[in-house]
Amino acid sequence: MYKPAFYHWTDAERAAKSQHAEIARLTGLGATGRLLEIGSGDGAYLEYFQNHGWECLGVEDDESYTNDWMNKNVLTLQGRLDEVGLPANSYDLVRIRGALGGEKKLGESLRILFDAIHSTGYLIAEVWNGSGFPSRPEDDCPVNQFSKASLHQYLERAGFDVGGIIAPSLGDEIWTPLKQEPAKGRTLISKVTERTFGLFDRGSLLVAFAQKPPR
Repeated sequence: MYKPAFYHWTDAERAAKSQHAEIARLTGLGATGRLLEIGSGDGAYLEYFQNHGWECLGVEDDESYTNDWMNKNVLTLQGRLDEVGLPANSYDLVRIRGALGGEKKLGESLRILFDAIHSTGYLIAEVWNGSGFPSRPEDDCPVNQFSKASLHQYLERAGFDVGGIIAPSLGDEIWTPLKQEPAKGRTLISKVTERTFGLFDRGSLLVAFAQKPPR
């Protein structure tokens, strides 16, 4: 029976290490920047970036992680995204960890984050992959899941330019270089091809990379 690669989801420090250099390559952001993580868990991802010179803030609705944040000396707000009151045009990079309550909440959440990112800032969204083949058993498949096509549409509707969406396979690193694709003007053929081959994605997660367009 196919099982998601949970180590990607749980090993935040490993994810941070593998993404750190790639983020610098894709964005030009070096040792400094402002990072916001939604679904910060125990704060390990934020701690890694903070130790490398970034100013970091987490948002997490599970208060059981409070002691972890204090031990790591990482600033995290406990609450839902729509409750914390993020400042506008403030963050160089936002990472979403999770589906933010499923499709009913994703559009609203992305609009909040779009406002929080400054012009030309970047977004990484890691959500459960609903396009995997073969289909997973019901008890093995998270409720909040998305296909590549639906995630792409939500990001574009919120105003982001989508650089790419990948589905890391079992055993792959959570972050691999994303092929830069034109954000606008995709042809009908490219959309059909993306949708068709998306049916055969075997990765547990979808990892999207997007940018807030310059003003």
